[in-house]
Amino acid sequence: MRRFLVLLIPILALTVVASACTSGSSPTTGSEVVEVGASGGGVAVVPAEESPSGLTVNVTGRATMPSSVVFVIVVPEPRGFGPFPEGLTSNDRAEIKDSVQGLGIPDEDIDFPSGQIFSPFVSVVRVRVDATDLPGIGERVLEAVEDVAGRSLLSGLRFGVADCDAAFEQAWTDALETAEIRAQMLAASASIELGPIISIAEGDGVGDFRIPVADPCDTESFDEGEFGTGFAPFDAEPQVEIEASLGVTYALAGVATTVPGITVVGKGQLTVAADEAYVVVAFESFGEFGPEQISAEDRSAVIDALTALGYEEDDIDIANQPFSGLQVVQVEIAAGELSGAGDVIVDAIEGVFGRSDLSGATFTHSDCEGLLATARSEALNAAVARATALASVAGVSLEGIQAISELDASPFSPVQVDPCDEDAPLDIYSTGLATFEAEPEMTLRSAVQVTMAIKASQ
Repeated sequence: MRRFLVLLIPILALTVVASACTSGSSPTTGSEVVEVGASGGGVAVVPAEESPSGLTVNVTGRATMPSSVVFVIVVPEPRGFGPFPEGLTSNDRAEIKDSVQGLGIPDEDIDFPSGQIFSPFVSVVRVRVDATDLPGIGERVLEAVEDVAGRSLLSGLRFGVADCDAAFEQAWTDALETAEIRAQMLAASASIELGPIISIAEGDGVGDFRIPVADPCDTESFDEGEFGTGFAPFDAEPQVEIEASLGVTYALAGVATTVPGITVVGKGQLTVAADEAYVVVAFESFGEFGPEQISAEDRSAVIDALTALGYEEDDIDIANQPFSGLQVVQVEIAAGELSGAGDVIVDAIEGVFGRSDLSGATFTHSDCEGLLATARSEALNAAVARATALASVAGVSLEGIQAISELDASPFSPVQVDPCDEDAPLDIYSTGLATFEAEPEMTLRSAVQVTMAIKASQ
């Protein structure tokens, strides 16, 4: 069972980002051995040494391409007042789907993703549309949603591309051409001779603090800074700009260098059918002097009500969330039972506490660690493939991995949580809660930073 720890309320934080698309192209699948450069024999590991000496320039290359993926995003105004307003109900979502389908949009193109920037009390409607239907389709979708949910808080378009490989090659080429010009000018000013490239690192490393932006190369997830830069207006040109920020280091004549390398970030993602679910019910607990504790009497009454339904006491967690003012009850059930049992469980809990302020479900899998290992393998393979592509554009060869660092795959979460840790805190503010009718599935993400050695020139 999960154990409830501190539930932190998120804030919109300034985050270090090197570009809008640090993840690069979509990760490869599987865990096959990747051959790199001329070394052969799979992924070689080269001992990491100190950063190379030389002349380093920080540049950004850009490439603009038509958008192949277009979403209409609508954020309805929350209902009610106080710290726990009410988002869309299950009935609201069903009516919104019916209303939007009336425009000829299929059911599978309408969803309600969980955003990490807003709290779980703010609902989001996302509708995939054809770029050829712009700009009129945007307003029509907005009207269809507002007919059900009332006035919207935010609305607009999000653009993306399904395949970023070609765009990144253009952006890398642009960045490297700029780096060569800038490095030659700087070397001439210092009266030194410029040698070949000995190191390339994604991200300029100069502390570019910006609000997180949505990644146009990741069109599936909704938690990578979706609200960082707002949405495009409905009459905007359907195109995206890919940025590639590189720190490029050149050798200097007469200066000894250490092992050179290319540093990139790779991401892996695996979505699977969940076989375990948690029904989560939360109540506001603020009293005259702050958050109130759950009484022993109420705790016992909830357990009695749930065990009467056939649930084991070991599958029930009840806890106060310090600072948030929420009292939370969580019940573990089989994922396949959720659609029928979710509302029954909520009714039983509300029979003790009264009307809830928030309810929904989270999902997990009995083989979570094994699945997460697959996502990590995809992230590593993606990083190796990305470094190899960047090396090709730069005209250098690679011979092996010299450093690997695991990164937080969800950098905008207020708390870093291992999705497979049963003792981890329930982070509903970051992940949101699914409806009881939702498809029981979970997505596991992994991110790694990899430095690959550049093969010395013969």
